[in-house]
Amino acid sequence: MKNWMSIKDLGEYLQISENKIRFFIKNRQIPFHEKHGLLRFNREEIDHWMKTPDSKKIGVSEDTRDSYVYQGKPIREYSLSASKVMIGRQPWKRLPEFIRNFVDRVNNIKVHDEGRDFLYRKEFSLFSNKYSDYLNVCYQLGLIEKRQGVGREKHYYPVMHAEKIAKEDSEEKIKTIILDAILDIVKRRLEVSTDERHAIILLWYVLSLKAKGLQPDESHFRKDAGELSYYPSIRFNFTKSLSEFLFDNDRNKEQRFLDGWNGLIGTVKTVKRKEVKERLTLFDE
Repeated sequence: MKNWMSIKDLGEYLQISENKIRFFIKNRQIPFHEKHGLLRFNREEIDHWMKTPDSKKIGVSEDTRDSYVYQGKPIREYSLSASKVMIGRQPWKRLPEFIRNFVDRVNNIKVHDEGRDFLYRKEFSLFSNKYSDYLNVCYQLGLIEKRQGVGREKHYYPVMHAEKIAKEDSEEKIKTIILDAILDIVKRRLEVSTDERHAIILLWYVLSLKAKGLQPDESHFRKDAGELSYYPSIRFNFTKSLSEFLFDNDRNKEQRFLDGWNGLIGTVKTVKRKEVKERLTLFDE
């Protein structure tokens, strides 16, 4: 049996009419994928959908979206912008090198520029032609700190987590450092400050969807039911790429991290402090 099916294939597989399938698609009551005008269905997702007691849960109503509340605010009310550059595994694999170049550059400047321990935004252009996206994401994940300098120009400083990454070669340990940086931001409630750290809030959202047994898709990332722009696609693919990079689709790691996170923000009242501490030790096997 094919892993990817057309509407005709799906009709034969489920023994229902193509019109019925189109009705499900229109009402977003069935998992589907659309790319470059091609509509396809993943067999594993369809099997899971068929076994779900209430198939209507696959669709995302406005009430369902409002039920995901982060720090007292429905998820849809956050700005939730995302970088289309940081989509796919490769851009995330380049992020540690971006951090290493940043830390090395700052250390070099300390020696030759009277102790200056920060970079100006324009100086990041030496590291990548997409430096703005990498810089914004690193700030959102808690790897870079920014402060207001003289006038309108901001100063960017490497934090402890960036310095650890700069000295580390193991990709798995680098992922753990990034996860620690995220939790550090959450502990200090900085992810919902004036500069919303969209990457962190989006990550919490996709992990929460998975924890409820849902398969995240573009429909979950619409700001409202009528949003038909490409932004939901960017938000979805960005968050999917970030999650896959950090957890390699390991549901146990995802759930352990989410449990610890929810314990920190107080959304899981039954989690004891000792349990939270144990769950935050992510990769100690």
